[in-house]
Amino acid sequence: MSRDSIVRKKRAFFLSVLPLLWLVSCGTIMLPPLEVASCKVAEGKIVVQFTAPPSPQSLDAGLTVTEDGEKMEGQLRIHGDSAEFIPRYGLKAHHDYMVRVEAGTEDVNGHSLMEPFVYEYSTRSHRMEFSVELVAPVEADHRLVEGELHVLEGLSQIQLEFSSPVDRKSLEEGLSLSPRFDYVLLYANQDCQVTIQPLEQLEVNNRYLVSLSSSVTDRYRNPLPKELGWSFYYGLDVEPPELAFFLLPQDQEERALWPETAGLEQVAVSSSTLRDGQGDVEGASPLDLAANDWILVEFSEAVDLDVAASALRMEPVSLSQCAVAPPLEIKLNHEHGRQLKVRPLWTGDMESQCWGSIWRLVVDSRLKDRAGNEMEEPRSIILSYTKESQRPPQFLGAVMVDEAGKLAVLFSPQLPLGEMVLDVDAFPTTAEVLPQTVSLHLFFGISADATEISRTSLMEHASIQAANDCCEVTLKRLVSTAFSQEIYENYLQLLTDHGGQEDMVEGTMAMASFQVELLNRDQAGLVTLELSGALKDNLGNAMGTAAVCRVNKL
Repeated sequence: MSRDSIVRKKRAFFLSVLPLLWLVSCGTIMLPPLEVASCKVAEGKIVVQFTAPPSPQSLDAGLTVTEDGEKMEGQLRIHGDSAEFIPRYGLKAHHDYMVRVEAGTEDVNGHSLMEPFVYEYSTRSHRMEFSVELVAPVEADHRLVEGELHVLEGLSQIQLEFSSPVDRKSLEEGLSLSPRFDYVLLYANQDCQVTIQPLEQLEVNNRYLVSLSSSVTDRYRNPLPKELGWSFYYGLDVEPPELAFFLLPQDQEERALWPETAGLEQVAVSSSTLRDGQGDVEGASPLDLAANDWILVEFSEAVDLDVAASALRMEPVSLSQCAVAPPLEIKLNHEHGRQLKVRPLWTGDMESQCWGSIWRLVVDSRLKDRAGNEMEEPRSIILSYTKESQRPPQFLGAVMVDEAGKLAVLFSPQLPLGEMVLDVDAFPTTAEVLPQTVSLHLFFGISADATEISRTSLMEHASIQAANDCCEVTLKRLVSTAFSQEIYENYLQLLTDHGGQEDMVEGTMAMASFQVELLNRDQAGLVTLELSGALKDNLGNAMGTAAVCRVNKL
């Protein structure tokens, strides 16, 4: 065979084979790759639709479902071109989900997914920026020093203000305090406001750190953008305590044991103390008090109230009055550690010495607050127990007269011993004569707020008696408590005739008239008019000191 013949045959074979190779090559290149047609969430399942039945082994390795970035456990089922992923614990509210099918995942014929497939799904109903601020206490004493919070009264009012309701569990796990102390969290404002309430006393002059982890979320699982922290000093205090005094009338105390001081009368403070027993009250007007009124002492910051109570004392403003100070009744407000109230206990003989006395209530300068700062100087106020409504009755004197003008006997505290002369013609001494009726008029100075001496008190606490059988004198009945200017002027004339003088009466005048039976005897002796210190006016104010007047019956 010739060379040309062989070449022609080879060329014919090549031309016959070439179309077949072209068909095989094009068929291989045009076979479709595996693709994801769709992905959806329905009835708690994640359904991925492929263009061809996926290989179970390849899909199990290539399919990943995450919940907020954490891989989920679940069951994979394949039905033809469709694959179902059923989460073991279901889909949760307020979570983000991602479905990822890796590139290279094959179908049953070995065709591969050319690019990774990603599908994102969320059950969040509120997606927002979640933030928090530490709010300085509004009511508690606090201050900012170079941007750092200094708390003087504890943490009860320090609050965390969240932009949306905080998830309680995440907060309780993500909150840390250093140094550690026991506390409770108080939630308010639909969990947007959280208060840290210590259960133990914090260490003064100590720095504390409040930290929140970025794992803290709101109810919708929106996390904090980063870890946050704040620091504060507790009790870092270098200023001495200040105090204020307030009048707390007895009726105020009955309405509220510890009332707000905003509605009370503040008492002027004096820094001076007694000088050589003289009443130096410059710069502080005396406070007019009733015997049972309280003085409320309020400190600018918490102090040791037991020590504060021991720093209180009463001093007489003038040594001309009783120099023995009454004991003090003191009550402490341990809830806040800033208040106590005090009043003198007027008991026994001191009760009669209360009205008209002036005292100084002193708080010693050695008093320290809980940080150890000492009050710079004593603080004091002047207390004057001259409340008009509690003015005790003052016995001025009495006169015993008859209607015929034959008798005029003066009983006066100004006269050590008066005289009683009974005209035997008007008041015979024979046994056959019956007692005669005369009048005994008693005069008092009483409070301007009172109207009269108590009738019951007069019957109980007024008496007259004769000694040595010089005569018989008996109070029969109380006739009147009406005041008579005419009778009083007659009394005053009789008083001046005997060398006495009219008493200066502050308040108002009162008079009481008794019917008295008088029987003369032929002996000399003493007749005594006595009024007990328990004698009261119609307001209940007692004289306090008994009044005894004697006359010598001649």
